[in-house]
Amino acid sequence: MTDRLPRGAEGDLERQLRDLGPRLAFPPTPDLASTVRERLATGPAPRRPLAFLFPLASAPSGVRRLALVVLALLVLGAVFLLLSPGGRRAVAERLGLRGIIIVYPTAIPPGATSTPQPTPAPIGSGWGFGERVGLDEARGRVAYRILVPSLPELDAPDEVYVGAPPVGGQVALVWRSRPGLPAAPGPGLLVTQFRGEINPGFFQKGIAPGTRVEEVRPNGGLGYWIDGAPHLFFYRDHGGLVREERLRLAGNTLLWEQEGLTFRIEGAATKEDALRIAASLR
Repeated sequence: MTDRLPRGAEGDLERQLRDLGPRLAFPPTPDLASTVRERLATGPAPRRPLAFLFPLASAPSGVRRLALVVLALLVLGAVFLLLSPGGRRAVAERLGLRGIIIVYPTAIPPGATSTPQPTPAPIGSGWGFGERVGLDEARGRVAYRILVPSLPELDAPDEVYVGAPPVGGQVALVWRSRPGLPAAPGPGLLVTQFRGEINPGFFQKGIAPGTRVEEVRPNGGLGYWIDGAPHLFFYRDHGGLVREERLRLAGNTLLWEQEGLTFRIEGAATKEDALRIAASLR
């Protein structure tokens, strides 16, 4: 049951509330009309350019850090896709660019031009060996059978030369320096052969002081192992003429006769090496 105020009490309450109003602390009502007129007169507040790209400026610091980490991962992923061939292909297909190939060349493509490199000079050039030819051509240009070492570490000669004199031609087989041979800026091993006979009397005249000569019998023929100072020797060619021949390479030399030919091996490290090369001639 609702209690009602006594008759006349409502009027007393209303009067008391009116008396109390002026004594209450209440903030004054702002002048809204003046504020609205001022904003209309000055126009809208200027917007920061590209503000839509910087929505994190007012975000909490934790959110900003997380967003920066995600952005860094996205950048690294994009770099990986661009650097890897599979990634570039996937991106190209995604963009509809399958006909475009991104290439990082490591060699000059076919048809492209490059600066020509100078051709290295033959290792036997400038030594007076004669004309450079192939081994088969050399066999057709001399009147005797050319013998070639058959040791596996030598393989075929790197260069072949045919020269004259003597009568019948002289063949020089040249190998580059390699393991087992003395280091040299030019030929590492030289094997020459021609028709001629060694004259021991003439031979001794070309021996200089400090040169040592040892008589040997390579393959059953008369020969000499020569070491020491540079030297020369004399021989009688196929036409009966006595000729002088200088040893071309510095170092030791094996010189011998075999089947009417004179052979010379220059560049072998030891006498045993030279005799082994001589024994392998085929």
